[in-house]
Amino acid sequence: MVAKEREQGLTVVVPYLNEADGIEECCKAVDQYAGTIDFPLEAIFVDDGSTDGTTAIIQKFHFRQIKKVKVITFAKNFGSHAAIRAGTLHAQFDVCTWMGSDLQEPIEFLEIAYRKIRQGYDAVYVKKFREGVKSKSLFFKGLFFFDEEICSAKLFFRGDKQYCF
Repeated sequence: MVAKEREQGLTVVVPYLNEADGIEECCKAVDQYAGTIDFPLEAIFVDDGSTDGTTAIIQKFHFRQIKKVKVITFAKNFGSHAAIRAGTLHAQFDVCTWMGSDLQEPIEFLEIAYRKIRQGYDAVYVKKFREGVKSKSLFFKGLFFFDEEICSAKLFFRGDKQYCF
């Protein structure tokens, strides 16, 4: 199988399940953040079987900064891993990651990790550490660990590589 050629930019997959109470805040945060960066951003929201109207809220939201927004819906709950995989398979851009709709991860780390990918790393892994515990290490060529006190676990990868989730 030949990998399709993708445009340069960042795709963010946001899986969700019954997040009607907080999804508008997530949409606002991602959209506002897109206005602060100098590279294209695509948002793919993946409904993992919600029954509370979350998808309708996303579809009604007026995104001003993000030009590429997709919503994928599952008929039933398959779990967040299936939702993330579905989103990555529909990614238009060559760099892809995911984030929780609850905004537990600092959104600013999207750009930091994206820049590392552009420096030539194949994957960037960001991990949460307890306060006061820091480390940075190069695990092997092509993988960069970026650790800070307030980071959360996150993997960014280039779409021209074949990865199995």
